[in-house]
Amino acid sequence: MGSRFFEAESTEEGDYVFRIHRPKMFDDETRGHLMDAQKHALQAARSVFDAMISAMEKRDDANPGRRQNIDIE
Repeated sequence: MGSRFFEAESTEEGDYVFRIHRPKMFDDETRGHLMDAQKHALQAARSVFDAMISAMEKRDDANPGRRQNIDIE
């Protein structure tokens, strides 16, 4: 990893990956800002997942699927 504190890469699938390392050379205030940025990124990801779940639930409610009769002897 060396002394780099920021990394960016592209995966074979076409995704972008960004990494921010918290080096010891930063003061407490800067580290606090970096931690806040990480928290906001996680909150944004949670928001995306919530929206995806809502869209799936709406789709399932609109198209409940085929019902089957099951004969019980």
